[in-house]
Amino acid sequence: MARLLARFRRLERRRPAAHKAMMVWDLGKAMRRKEEFESARLIDFAFRQRARALRLLIGALGLGGTEPAAPEPAAPGQPDPGATVIALAAELAVLPDALVVERLAELSGLDRDAVAAHLPACMAEARRQVIAERGDPSPIRLG
Repeated sequence: MARLLARFRRLERRRPAAHKAMMVWDLGKAMRRKEEFESARLIDFAFRQRARALRLLIGALGLGGTEPAAPEPAAPGQPDPGATVIALAAELAVLPDALVVERLAELSGLDRDAVAAHLPACMAEARRQVIAERGDPSPIRLG
């Protein structure tokens, strides 16, 4: 028994102090994780705002319904206004704002300045709606 106890004490002295070390918090890793999360959240917000603004702008110019889908199916031979809005928004989603304004001016028959005048109001309304649905996009501060 004494030999076993002596052997245990020798092993105890050789054991590394890793079990006694304090846990270390990696601030850099936490900040990178926060940056990734915040970036993804802000990109998602910007996408939703732009998509909503395009839909509102299309509706304001009278190029389709304001809703993404018609409440009732369109009559045979008639285009579905909801499908028109979705198809047009999908076409415009990949274009920069200047080309969006040009394309909508072309489709609506209005001049470029008249279409461009609607854009800020639609962006503001879209931002208000998305904030009401998803919350404020301001970055969350580490406390």
